[in-house]
Amino acid sequence: MSVLHRLRKAYSIQFVLAVLACSFCTLAQTTQGLISGRLLDSQTGQPVAGASVVYSSTAAGDTGTAQSDSGGYYYLPLLSPASYTIRVSAPNYQSQQLDELVLPVAARLDLNFLLRPLSDVWETGQYRSVFLPGTKTIVTFYGPDVDTNRTGSFEAQRGRIAPLQSTVSQVVDAQQIVDLPLAGRDVYTMLVTQPGVTADSTTARSLGLSANGQRPSASSFLLDGIESNNYLVTGPLSPIPPEAIQEYRVSTNNFSAEYGGASGYLANAITASGTNGWHGLAYTDVMNDVLNANDFQSNRTGLRRTPLKQIESGFRIGGPIRRDVLFISANYDFFRSRSSLPPKNYRLPTPNLIAAAAPDSIARKLLSEFPPPPVSGPGLTAIAAFSTPVPIDRSIGLARADRLFSGGAHRLMARLAVTDTRRPDFALSSVSDTWFPYKDFVYGIDERTYSHAIALQSSLRRGIVNELRFGGVLHDVDLASPHADIPLLLSADGTALPGGNFIEAQFKHRVRSWQGLDNLTWMRGRHVVTGGGGFLDRNISGVLTAEENGLYQFATAADFAADRPSLFRTSLDRLALPNLVQPRFDREYRLREFFLFAQDTFKITPHLTLNFGLRYDFYGNPHNVGPVKDALVQLGTGASLAERLAMAQLRPDRGDEPVYAADRNNWGPRVGFSYNPRFMARTVVRGAYGVFYDRMFDNVWQNVRNNNFVLPGAFSTAGLTINYLSPVASVLPMFQGQPLVTRFADPVTQSARAPTTMFQPGLRTPYVQSHFFGIQQALTNQWTVEVNYLGSLGRKLITTDIVNRSNNAPIGPIWYRANQGGSSYNAVSVMARYRAGWAQFQTAYTLGHVIDNQSDALRGDYFNLNPTRVTASVASPVISAFTREFDSRGDRGSADFDQRHNLVFFSILDLPRWRARKLSYLFRDWKFSQLAAFRSGLPFTVFATAPSGSGILNQRADLVNPAVLYAGAGTPVAGGKRYLNPAAFAIPATGQVGNTGRNAFYGPGFYNIDISVGRSFPVPWLGESGRATFRADAFNFLNHANLNVPVASIANRNFGIAQYGRAASSSGLPVLSPVNDTSRQVQLIFRVSF
Repeated sequence: MSVLHRLRKAYSIQFVLAVLACSFCTLAQTTQGLISGRLLDSQTGQPVAGASVVYSSTAAGDTGTAQSDSGGYYYLPLLSPASYTIRVSAPNYQSQQLDELVLPVAARLDLNFLLRPLSDVWETGQYRSVFLPGTKTIVTFYGPDVDTNRTGSFEAQRGRIAPLQSTVSQVVDAQQIVDLPLAGRDVYTMLVTQPGVTADSTTARSLGLSANGQRPSASSFLLDGIESNNYLVTGPLSPIPPEAIQEYRVSTNNFSAEYGGASGYLANAITASGTNGWHGLAYTDVMNDVLNANDFQSNRTGLRRTPLKQIESGFRIGGPIRRDVLFISANYDFFRSRSSLPPKNYRLPTPNLIAAAAPDSIARKLLSEFPPPPVSGPGLTAIAAFSTPVPIDRSIGLARADRLFSGGAHRLMARLAVTDTRRPDFALSSVSDTWFPYKDFVYGIDERTYSHAIALQSSLRRGIVNELRFGGVLHDVDLASPHADIPLLLSADGTALPGGNFIEAQFKHRVRSWQGLDNLTWMRGRHVVTGGGGFLDRNISGVLTAEENGLYQFATAADFAADRPSLFRTSLDRLALPNLVQPRFDREYRLREFFLFAQDTFKITPHLTLNFGLRYDFYGNPHNVGPVKDALVQLGTGASLAERLAMAQLRPDRGDEPVYAADRNNWGPRVGFSYNPRFMARTVVRGAYGVFYDRMFDNVWQNVRNNNFVLPGAFSTAGLTINYLSPVASVLPMFQGQPLVTRFADPVTQSARAPTTMFQPGLRTPYVQSHFFGIQQALTNQWTVEVNYLGSLGRKLITTDIVNRSNNAPIGPIWYRANQGGSSYNAVSVMARYRAGWAQFQTAYTLGHVIDNQSDALRGDYFNLNPTRVTASVASPVISAFTREFDSRGDRGSADFDQRHNLVFFSILDLPRWRARKLSYLFRDWKFSQLAAFRSGLPFTVFATAPSGSGILNQRADLVNPAVLYAGAGTPVAGGKRYLNPAAFAIPATGQVGNTGRNAFYGPGFYNIDISVGRSFPVPWLGESGRATFRADAFNFLNHANLNVPVASIANRNFGIAQYGRAASSSGLPVLSPVNDTSRQVQLIFRVSF
């Protein structure tokens, strides 16, 4: 066999090894790509040294030259995502050129050339050919986070084929982002199309998506290589409109050591940069309830469809200030939504009540200054119905500039992003209980984000490149009463009074964070070695109050008119008791993090690549650095932790004491391989293993600030003359000496009224051991299929338990945060992709099962701040606590987000041109797309009531007659179907936990189909590329109503009945994620581009 034949056979098969890496540093999260490879003589197989490799991208303005070393290796580092032309030339060899080589975000390509000596070129002038005659060039991704549809062998005459990678990862390109019916128009939500990702519209944490069997909170979002996370409640810091993004990569299993901060999934997005040509886009998206269908329950009860007036408009423009040197781009997006909830009855004062109040009374003053909505009736009060408005205004602006230096050897990028979200009428949930009909006392929530990023990529010398990034974020959340000087006023007869808003807290939150990172890449021979480091410094300040301005209750509306409150309550400083002193709620914290990483990508043979690395994460621990310190729990004496907790006491923080101890042992090895069998050029076998650590989000630890206060039982105001508009501090001395109630029979109530949060001594950072093994097969140049086994083991996950439930301990019940969580996940996923010039298609099916013992550490917590996000959540009867205290094993069962079967597929079709001219005008330039999901039901627990004092929380029912469990299932009932038979269950004996497991039952499956149809027209006066597009998207096109999880409490008379509609009623909030459960909604889109 000739050397040429052996070389061609070896290079026709390809490998990549994209596994994880090892590192000694920080936040080095790159968006730049790398093209490397080897140049060999096609006759002798010897390396070709000194050859010139020229790359150029007209759109990105990138151009440059590299030379091959003595081993024939060359490297083109720090390339921006774009389409490139690669040309190779060497003295006495035929020149070769590749056109339209697409380099996605953060990709690493291995592109090898067999150069033919001119003496072997038979045809005159063939050395100028752009093809590689008779040979193959191998394109291999060996970065672990790679596009699964752009890797593989490249043959000049045939194009790209099989994907090669050692991670479960995919690049979502601009066509998918723009063309698919993307409900919510947030590019990050395209994660729902990935294998191993489960989703549910009722899950509110982060994006409501779980990847790799991890909690939805186990996520990290990057924008231009800088973290863009909402550290308070998880999720992205702000939504990103599709028009502002060039493309982004989603990794759901074993991303490289370069990345950290999450064990579930990573979304790495890059904003669109300017190019060498001026291009722009303007768009308007409109939704109106006249185009929508009514939901099932509203139809059944005779209610009109949910009102909706929604518009989103914006533009994008970009181009060169100086060709090939300086580029700019700008994006602006404005979103306005107006909706409302179904009407609810309120009892309000009539003019008769105002007349009954004395002229100089406080009541008349308040009703005159803050009049209620007009109502009439013969009495002092009357009932009127009002709809809770749900308004949202949001504006997003992004600006970016790119500057090339020294012919492309250095590239400087600067980006600024500003987001402002306002909800003028704020309700804590999708019910209207927390909205208030007095317009002067409606809470509003404002969220503002300012972020910037600067990146410098430099080629320092041959084979050595550096990437430096720096960024900062200012994040403000403000939920404040418009009249904080007026206390909460309630009437026992249900009359809504001025100042009677049901939101008892005010919340102000400000975060200033700085990030810096640097990574250095050294390329030589068969090795690409990368090391990096960085830091994250966060300063947090704010206020979270609880009845700070006091609460006064009146027996009747008439007592209010007479200024006769019967009860008074306010928060008190726990450490000052029995003296009645108001606590201070302002806090300041500081949190410092860093990480280190190093990794080596090693091509052992042309068929086998290894990537191995190590990452170190230090997530630090929050320190209270403000003047007001937190009260921390000091354990008592005892032989066991339970005994020590029972004797625990609260003590003041000593100086800048940390909230919990830092874990300094977060080492994460990562390794993987990619192997292409010698005689199976279109097949790739991959596998990887890695350890990933999870950062704790702020809401989990910030609740320690609540240790300082208690909401006692109400004081009696009998016999006292009180001006209830006086400052609380001046009123408190009047109640000194009255009986003080700080203990309540129910440990859950006690935990809410006297919240005490404590962290496990020696708390460890939660981590996950993630692994996968898969096979990829390129069936044709357009079709690719891959099958993966996915697995993970979660260890030392953060859980919450309520301990000291007997309520006899000095400190009372404690919210105990500890490393008592564990999980396991096993799944098989199948993905098929088709990509041609006129069509794209992808389908992903996952069969999996995830088991844990707690899925959210803040469920049921009174100070769970997740409702501050623009999301619709459904209240849960479960609180984050084990059924029996300290018994974490007793709650092991299916995770709340476990979906056994998950099928998601999408397609994008461009209607081909008709040859007949008459028909061509009618049918050309049409585009159809769809996005659909079919999923099995989510698990649920059948609950029973437990007697007070039993020490049992989240009590489960006994299954006493399994034979009749599903008797009558499917029988139609009002608004739904019978799902479970109540006769199969019973209340457990006193002191016993029910024999059914946590999440032992599964709800009905559900599906959703979204479609889009549009047509574009040329606009000649905008230039050759000018086009106008008209499009309509229909979400839940079939208007299919899915069954919800059945009523799960056997004490409820509707137990076992599953209602139509995944939520009991519309939240009025905009749909935030694709294939969500809603009645059919239609979105009209108009776009003009040039």
